[in-house]
Amino acid sequence: MAKNDAKIWCSDLMVTSKYLKSIEYESPPHPRPKDYWVRRCKNGEKVARHEFPDKMTARKPFASLPDVFTVVNNLPVVKQRFNDILAQFRLGESHLVEVPIWTFDMFRTFDGPFYFFNIAEKRSVFLPEENPKVTQRPNGQFSVTDMETPSVVVQSNAPADVDLWMDPHLRHVIFVSAPLAQAISAAKIKGFKLFPCPAAA
Repeated sequence: MAKNDAKIWCSDLMVTSKYLKSIEYESPPHPRPKDYWVRRCKNGEKVARHEFPDKMTARKPFASLPDVFTVVNNLPVVKQRFNDILAQFRLGESHLVEVPIWTFDMFRTFDGPFYFFNIAEKRSVFLPEENPKVTQRPNGQFSVTDMETPSVVVQSNAPADVDLWMDPHLRHVIFVSAPLAQAISAAKIKGFKLFPCPAAA
C-alpha cells in the first residue's frame, strides 16, 4: 500500500475471484433456504455462530494459505495474524468465527486457527454521483469492478465509531479507516490489498 493521506481505504477482497481458494464448506442444517447465511454475510448482516459451517475442506493441494483469502462464494477467511490486528480496532458487531480447514487428502488440518470474517457493520460513505463508471443493479445497489481506475470516491469524513464496514449502497466492497489501513500495511498482511478512496470536494 503506497503512502497516502486518504481517510478511508477499500478492499476488493469480496468483489473479485483473484483471492479465491478452492476451499469448500457444507452448510449446516437450517430451516431457511440453503446458504441463507451466505447471502447475509455478503450483505453485511450479522450471522449467529451456530449458522456457520463447522469445517471446510481444500479441493486441491495447497502448500500454505495467505493471511486473508476467500472461499467458495467469495466469503472472507482470515488467519490468526490478521485476527490479532483486527482485535486492536473497533469492529462493532462484526465478529470472527473459528473454523478448521482440512487438507485435500483429509489426513490433517492446516495450521491455524482460521476464521470466517462476518462483517456486520454498515455505514454510508460511497457517493454514486461521484463514481460515473459504477453500474447500478436492479436492487438499487451499485457495483464496481475496478478500484484502481478510477478509485472509489467517498464522502470526506470516515465513521467515528468503527474502523471497518460495508456500505449498504455498494456491493461487497469492504471499507477501512486510515489507522487500520496503516496497521495492515505495517504488518505486510498478504491477501488484503487496499486502495485509497479519494474524498469528494
